[in-house]
Order: sequence, then structure tokens, then C-alpha cells
Amino acid sequence: MQGCEVHIDIYDDRLEISSPGGMWSGKIIQEEDINNLKSERRNPVIADLFHRMKYMERRGSGLRKIVEETKKLHGYSDEFMPVFRSSRSDFTVVLKNINYSAEQTYGDIHQCKGNR
Repeated sequence: MQGCEVHIDIYDDRLEISSPGGMWSGKIIQEEDINNLKSERRNPVIADLFHRMKYMERRGSGLRKIVEETKKLHGYSDEFMPVFRSSRSDFTVVLKNINYSAEQTYGDIHQCKGNR
């Protein structure tokens, strides 16, 4: 999609990566089981080159790997499961910050106000 760019938005509680262009097949990721999703590449020549340079796997395990690696993190619970969203025009991955605590942040702000 000419003129579009990848956005990386960093928040206290999450990281959101949005890329222009939906899934190559036109499917919506929210309606798919990522464990049984067939790998489809937009540019097989670049994918083959990256595979040969050992920058990526050939079998298309990226989404499953994101979930598996997140589950290995200390303090993981299901509330921190990565979120995948897509439409026909974009694809977004939301990685939640396992170290973030709204109560802790609120407490720090409250404590700072009390020390003034």
C-alpha cells in the first residue's frame, strides 16, 4: 500500500504494532485459529531470501511463536495473551506489558502528590 507505513505505538501497559494491508487471503485474523493458519507470503522471493539468510523460518510460525514465547514469560497469565486484529486494510499485534500494574502506577502518582 503505497504511502502507508508501519506504526509502533508504545504505551505503559502495551505495545501495538500496526501494518498496512490485511491478511493476503483477505481473511480476518479474529475469525481464524492461529494454530491452524496456513502461511501465505505476499512476496515469496523476499521470503526465500530472508529464509536463506536465516532471518526467518520458511514454515510461517510467527504468530504461534509470539504466543508461545509470551506464555514463557515470568508472571504470565491469560490476560497477557497477545491480541491479533486485522481488517482488509491493516494488521495489528498488541503485546501486553506483563510488568505493568495500574494499581502500582496509581500508587506512585498518589505518593508523589503527597510528598509535595
